[in-house]
Amino acid sequence: TIQDRDYATKDHSQRFLPTPLGIALIEGYNSMGYQLNKPDLRRETERECNLVANRQKTKDDIVGPILNKMKDCYTVATRDARKLDEAMARHFQRVGVGNDTIVLQANFSECGNCQRAMALKQERQNPRGRANDPRKMLFCNTCQEGYIMPHRGRLCPKTAEENTGAAVKCPICNFQVISIARGDGYEGNGYNLCPKCYADPPPEHGGTRNGGNFPCFSCSHPTCALAGGIQGGEVEVFSCPFCRERRVQGGKILLRKNTRGYVLSCANYSARQRCSFTIWLPRASQSITVDDNICSRCST
Repeated sequence: TIQDRDYATKDHSQRFLPTPLGIALIEGYNSMGYQLNKPDLRRETERECNLVANRQKTKDDIVGPILNKMKDCYTVATRDARKLDEAMARHFQRVGVGNDTIVLQANFSECGNCQRAMALKQERQNPRGRANDPRKMLFCNTCQEGYIMPHRGRLCPKTAEENTGAAVKCPICNFQVISIARGDGYEGNGYNLCPKCYADPPPEHGGTRNGGNFPCFSCSHPTCALAGGIQGGEVEVFSCPFCRERRVQGGKILLRKNTRGYVLSCANYSARQRCSFTIWLPRASQSITVDDNICSRCST
């Protein structure tokens, strides 16, 4: 609902009041030419469906035009996404700006936009009473841009293996790669990420537009030695039985690839539910594809 998404609050008189987030979204989409806060598109779709129910139109008459309108809306919203950023900037302080953060290390890594040094910062305290420790972020003082880093793990700027001190950079956005090592609550084997791609995953290399949680092992860039993702992005194989049993939404098993090889895991692994469904496929596998055949035993 709009309350769950923090678009609006309800006062003691049961009236809805827009939050800064809700206002910013309305301003951003209105600047694109679409008043998505109003039910115009849905109302038109329902009206057309009623015409089909009354046998005044056929399904084929309405599906094409409706899909074209939705596609046009999506295309414009994707193309003009910067207008959402501009609207958000009018109502929210940028990440890392102000006195609510402290500098852990200046000149930490290199910014891909201006090629100057970014600082490693940390929040002074949790906003809104979050249970986790204060967030860490990389902040470029020249560009006035901040990039949220993973909650757990020890951050190290990645340099060339030859110990020349040259920064290892992402071929997509030119930011210096950050290595996440064991420590600060993280007990894994380590991984790499690009600050810009981690916060704004590139869709052409396997990223989605919901932001965050896009380490290098999920990326499918064809020439980067750190990229370990599947060309074309993650592949949905079947719905997650664990999430289905617990009635958790969004549970789907995806074919992924990382530095250890191919794995089938749930899309909710990195979400709040932390679904544990994981099947590692043979490490010697060089290529794996998913066909349309259905298993006669389990129907997946």
